[in-house]
Amino acid sequence: MYDPVELLKRRYNRMTVFVTVTASITIFMCVFILLYGSENQVFPEWIYRLILDETLLMIFLSLASIIYFILNVADPDKIQRICDRQKIQMDKGYSDDTIGDFNEFVSYYDEIEKMIMTAFKDATVYTRKHFNTLNYLKDKKPLALASADALKSMDIISDTIWEQVGIVREYRNYVIHSSKQTVSRQMCDFARCVRDDLSEKLNEKNTDEQVGSPMNRNNQTVKKDS
Repeated sequence: MYDPVELLKRRYNRMTVFVTVTASITIFMCVFILLYGSENQVFPEWIYRLILDETLLMIFLSLASIIYFILNVADPDKIQRICDRQKIQMDKGYSDDTIGDFNEFVSYYDEIEKMIMTAFKDATVYTRKHFNTLNYLKDKKPLALASADALKSMDIISDTIWEQVGIVREYRNYVIHSSKQTVSRQMCDFARCVRDDLSEKLNEKNTDEQVGSPMNRNNQTVKKDS
């Protein structure tokens, strides 16, 4: 739910700014007309008429924007439509329209998420300072996403793998909350490749840590002495 909600929040923020600006301008123009109307003879009649016409236009625009904003907020299917639209856009990047297995795709993502969470838990045994990173991120992001960000900051996963995991995660969220829970065959294959690449990278990291651990170095020293 994180990705569609974030999109919706950004859209509502833009709409709120637009409504606030139009309403402020409208109020200012109304006050201006009340203070410097035609009866005060401050401006020529044609300027007053022009300002009056523009004020009426701004009033209409403000009311229309407020009504549009209310209708968007009250729409119960807004998130579902956003997910449908975003999913279609992501599917456009693939030439093959073959439908993949939804359960297979979800199982790949679940494995990816489990590996990320486990890797972060294991990594923090050696890097306690990154607990603070996770504590900061999890207040704004899902725990799995915050863990992936922390792993990237610790150079445990590369930027490329981090971006690929993000693509799979976003697609999964859009599919889960869309009106039709279907996945493309190519996205399913992509998720499998990301899982394999992530597993290989984490295994390499674990092997390097074991080789470079103090206990391992001590064992090597003992063997040399003997």
